[in-house]
Amino acid sequence: SSDGIALRFPDCVHGKYAQDKLFFKILTAPSQHKNYVVEDELIYLKSHGERVICIPDVFIGSRKLREILISHAHSILAHLGARKTSVYLRDQVWW
Repeated sequence: SSDGIALRFPDCVHGKYAQDKLFFKILTAPSQHKNYVVEDELIYLKSHGERVICIPDVFIGSRKLREILISHAHSILAHLGARKTSVYLRDQVWW
């Protein structure tokens, strides 16, 4: 289920960046991408003194990881709608 995957976050991201063109470039040459930091095999975007985890465009099972995260965030927020879900995710993740 998507909830099981979301609960193992960010473990489900480990090893997936190589499948995403942008994040593969960052992973292989992090010093050339000053807005990103690689730590414990995870990529983070640095923004306004904060770091948010980068989400590669990959499948987990038959669903896109980004779709799973959107669905999970929507559930966490008690189905408050697309705008509030988007704002919530923007503070937590980046893609």
